[in-house]
Amino acid sequence: MRIAMILNFIQSVVLILLLCGLQLVNVRYWHGRSLPAQITSGFLFGITAIVNMMGPLVLAPGFFIDARLAILSMAALFGGPLVGMLAAGLAIAYRLGIGGGGAYFGAASMLFAVVFGLGYRHASTRGWIRKGIPQLTGFSFLVHACALLLLVRIPELRETPLDLAIITMAITMPATTLMLGLLLEDLQRRSSVQHELAQSEARMHAITRAIPDLLLVLDEDGRYLEIVSPNQQRHLLYDEAVRLQGKRMHDVLPALKADRLLAFVREAIATNEPQEIEYTLKIGAEHRTFEGRAQALDLDLDGKRAVVMVTRDISARKAAEAEIQQLAFFDALTDLPNRRRLLDRLQHVQAHCAKTGKSGALLCIDLDDFRNINDLYGNPHGDQILQQVARRLEELMWEYGMVARLGGDEFAVLLEGLPAAQDEAAEQAAQAGQRLLDGLREPYRLGDSLQSCTGSIGIILFGAAEPEQDLLHKADLALSAAKESGKNGLHFFDPAIQDEVSARLRLENEIRLGLQNGEFIVYYQPQIDAQGNLRGAEALVRWQHPQRGLLAPGFFLPAAERAGLLQQMDRQVFDTACRQLAHWASHPQLNRMSVSVNISAVQLHQADFVQQILDGLARHDAPASMLMLELTESLLVGDLAKARSHMKEIKQHGVRFALDDFGTGYSSLSYLPQLPLDELKIDQSFVRSLPADNGNLAIIHAITALAASFGFEVVAEGVETEAQLAILAGCGCLRYQGYLFAKPMSAEALEQFAADRQPHPLLSQLILQ
Repeated sequence: MRIAMILNFIQSVVLILLLCGLQLVNVRYWHGRSLPAQITSGFLFGITAIVNMMGPLVLAPGFFIDARLAILSMAALFGGPLVGMLAAGLAIAYRLGIGGGGAYFGAASMLFAVVFGLGYRHASTRGWIRKGIPQLTGFSFLVHACALLLLVRIPELRETPLDLAIITMAITMPATTLMLGLLLEDLQRRSSVQHELAQSEARMHAITRAIPDLLLVLDEDGRYLEIVSPNQQRHLLYDEAVRLQGKRMHDVLPALKADRLLAFVREAIATNEPQEIEYTLKIGAEHRTFEGRAQALDLDLDGKRAVVMVTRDISARKAAEAEIQQLAFFDALTDLPNRRRLLDRLQHVQAHCAKTGKSGALLCIDLDDFRNINDLYGNPHGDQILQQVARRLEELMWEYGMVARLGGDEFAVLLEGLPAAQDEAAEQAAQAGQRLLDGLREPYRLGDSLQSCTGSIGIILFGAAEPEQDLLHKADLALSAAKESGKNGLHFFDPAIQDEVSARLRLENEIRLGLQNGEFIVYYQPQIDAQGNLRGAEALVRWQHPQRGLLAPGFFLPAAERAGLLQQMDRQVFDTACRQLAHWASHPQLNRMSVSVNISAVQLHQADFVQQILDGLARHDAPASMLMLELTESLLVGDLAKARSHMKEIKQHGVRFALDDFGTGYSSLSYLPQLPLDELKIDQSFVRSLPADNGNLAIIHAITALAASFGFEVVAEGVETEAQLAILAGCGCLRYQGYLFAKPMSAEALEQFAADRQPHPLLSQLILQ
């Protein structure tokens, strides 16, 4: 009997091994298709149970025991309800087909084993119990112990010895069940791992095919072991027909590139840290830039360390970065570095000066009267000049320093490495500046013609760190000084320049406040005729400064013009004069006196100049016939046609015009008959030198004769002596303005002057003569 039991155990083991092998084939064949795999698995378990029942241990006729309970319980535990019930159904059908007294008992025990297996499966799924050796052993004892308890209660077996059944169910069947469970557990684990690996491989394959990079596996000798994403082979320099697998980088790349990349690979292996590299390759006719990243693998391939390398074509990104750099730091017209690039470089040069003790120099260059070129030839030709200037400056300074364009017609040169001694550095900077001035004086070609243009240069020396904007500002101040000194020259920065500019800025701010606070007042200088009558008065602006007292125009007019405040000041003076003119219209001694107001070039050429004049008269109800607008010759040079049009339109309303400072301009006399003038004023520069200067006397004779021929009245300015008055009267000039008669005065003082005025004695004598 023991031999039969051993043979039965061996048979069960063989069947179990065969079952596990078939199950492995089943899983691999269906490759994750769950339902077909479960059905096939159920049939395999059922058939194995049936085969096992073909060689059982017979206890009595119709009663036998075998390993079917172990097989079916494991089918339910590892296969689930479908597998367990399908296997049980086949086994039960076979057992009932055999028949005998124990048929129903056998069918019930098989169904009972499947239920126990499903219960164990549910408990392990919930985590209540594991599938370890102790648990599987205990489960097997429980299944077969329950079957044995049912077996001993069968009436037909009460007289039959059950020692063999007890031994078999207590020893061989639990061992058989445990072995089958462990094999199935291992098979299930392997299947799960393979499934996960397959999913991971599928994901990685999809990822590597989707990314726009080339993934390579390279060993420590630079040999290509694997191309992970072969569709990206365009990243490498080689004939596509050549297979890379097994080749070294030196076989497909230039030697220097291969050496550098091999060193990069070995560094990644040595450090075991991610390494990055950027390199260029010539692909076909173009140079392309690549970015590589390598990470050492934690395993040896063919006995050598290896890395996985990801390389990306970044040529487009580099081109975009270069374009951004060009736009941010270079001038679009001349391709020179711009202001931002200059300031950045200036900061580095200062740091170098601080370390070495050397000094540097910043030269600001401005083209003299460049606006005239734009006005005469147009902006496109002006741009051509600027481009030629840029190339010329680069040629002159390429060995010495950096050339930049600051904007408009302003350039800069940054000199570095100058001697530490201030005098030596200044000498070298001056030599460089003079070289630039000489180069700029050379003619520039515009089409078929040549155009001359000079430049002015401001220079600031520097050493240790100083704010870059301050240095640029000081160089610009020096440039302004060079222009004020006559242009076409150079000037070094002087702290006195800074003080002068600061004072000018303070003055400009005070002028603004003065305009807001009504500090600018109008004084009137009388004009006397040959009979001693008060014929007119010139409105002159004065500044009643709260701290400095009354200030003359020479102190503040240039600053007001630089600050763009002259137009506002002119409007205030004109408005005050119109208001005063309206007041004097009812004054018994001043109602026939005209008031002369100076007009600036800005006012005259404004589109609404006519309306401004008419609105001012209407606002105060001032008589237009008593208003005299004084113009200078320089105002007429810019746009004579517009000036003539404005003058004629205003003339129609009764306003009269005087030409001030006549004879000091450079224009032709041909414009005189074209303008609706009423009066010429002889500039005081001609009167001041009388009677000693015969040349000026001749000019005065000519002016009075010219005025008489055109029907203009003549007024002489700056009359200060009786000798001058006598000569002017002898020349035919019959109206006078100057200190001999009165200084400029307030409106109230002028009214008193009119009331108290007595004819000048000399005028009385001249009248009698």
